[in-house]
Amino acid sequence: MNVDSILTTKPLQYIAFLSMFICAQAASMWGQYFTLKYPNMTMIQAFLAAIPFAWVDWGFMSVAVYLGDKYKLVTPTQDTLLLIIVQFVSILVINSLWLKQSISRSDIACFFIILGAFYISFSNVLSKMLGIPVPKKDGDSKDKKDDDDDKKSDGKKVRFEGHDKDDTKDTCNEKGHHRNSKIYHCA
Repeated sequence: MNVDSILTTKPLQYIAFLSMFICAQAASMWGQYFTLKYPNMTMIQAFLAAIPFAWVDWGFMSVAVYLGDKYKLVTPTQDTLLLIIVQFVSILVINSLWLKQSISRSDIACFFIILGAFYISFSNVLSKMLGIPVPKKDGDSKDKKDDDDDKKSDGKKVRFEGHDKDDTKDTCNEKGHHRNSKIYHCA
């Protein structure tokens, strides 16, 4: 199935990205904290109980990172802020519903401070207000050129920057030239 045929608009791309991201981090947090209710578990038992959640996290997060890179949805800093937000909410839910710990007003205030930081980072509102130039997302123009070169190729060979026009390399054998989102085709 071709992802591009389904995710044709930015809202759909963000929904897919956020769904994968939230599922990944919810699984991660659950795997890390659910064993706290069982203090008599051995370290091996806790590891065996938690490792499937780490695999689920890895699977969903791999897709989320791929979508974020492919569609240029967030910057690495925004990825980190989103990670903090989702993990914070997951921990609040686990504390409240599973561990039966109370949530304070300071916890809620902290959540809104983190949301404010994410808004400032995502919209660049502070930089715009202060007249500070906003840098483009990493690789916007270079990645567009690389994607155009990929479309012109036969699927097995890709032209790399710095090579002559007639000089192509097999991308699966040239790992030094891969971008993170291009690794998937070799698997």
